[in-house]
Parts: sequence; structure tokens; C-alpha cells
Amino acid sequence: MRTGDLRAWALACAMVFAGAALAQVTPDVGSMSAEEIVALRVDTMRLNGATMRGANTLSGAEAVAVGEQLLANARLLKLLFPYGSNPGNSHALDLIWTDWDNFIAILDKLEADAQAMVSAAQAGDQAAYVAAVSEAGSNCNTCHSTYRAPL
Repeated sequence: MRTGDLRAWALACAMVFAGAALAQVTPDVGSMSAEEIVALRVDTMRLNGATMRGANTLSGAEAVAVGEQLLANARLLKLLFPYGSNPGNSHALDLIWTDWDNFIAILDKLEADAQAMVSAAQAGDQAAYVAAVSEAGSNCNTCHSTYRAPL
């Protein structure tokens, strides 16, 4: 196995285990402080970043796992932006809550892109999988450039 293949395989395994732990927990956002919500948002987005790195080189079960992880995270992120969850340590712009429908539309599209990744990977359609990965990445960039303060 080449070094790049081994790295992609190790990343996929790590994401499956990390994602399984994260996906098992549907947070009770109502009982969380704004700081706890932000921390979970940050962890989820970091997992998204790890998930997307090298995703376009994967196939088979690893590609399915990556798509499923991104799908679970997209669904989770919709819960992690309740009104008032923007303390000083957050990079989220208040525009999220004043432009809520457009913000959620981006997460809906991310969810659809992740589902497309899963479906393409399950069908063994590498071209469609890579296209869906590209769309998902573009979606992430759109959201960050619109709704996140510069880091």
C-alpha cells in the first residue's frame, strides 16, 4: 500500500470512529450553554475538515463512510446554531440569524451533497462521487465566506 493510500485509509478509519461517537449523540441544545454549543460546532466543523481532506481520492467503503459522516454532520450543524448561541469566542457572524433561511439552505445543500457522495460511492460511480465531494467543498466555502468572521 502506498503512503498516500495508507494515509487516506487511516483518515477514513479515524473519521468513522470519531463520527460514530459524534453521530451517536444528538445533543440537547436547550440544556447547553452558548459556549458548549460553540465548542460542539467547532468540533463538528473540524471533523468536516478532516473528512473532506483527501475525500476525493477515496472509493468503496471509505468513500461511503466519508459521505455518511458529512451527512450526519450537516444534520447536526442545523441544531447547533440556535438563536443566542454566539458568545464572544465564536467566529459566527450575526448574519446567520438575520439571514436564517439562506443559512439553512446552505446546510440543506451540504446534506444533499453528502447524500450524493454516499449514493455515488455505493454505486461505484467515482466520477459522480468526486463531483459531489467538490460540490460539498464549495458549499463549505460559501458558508464560511458568508457567515464566518475572518480567523
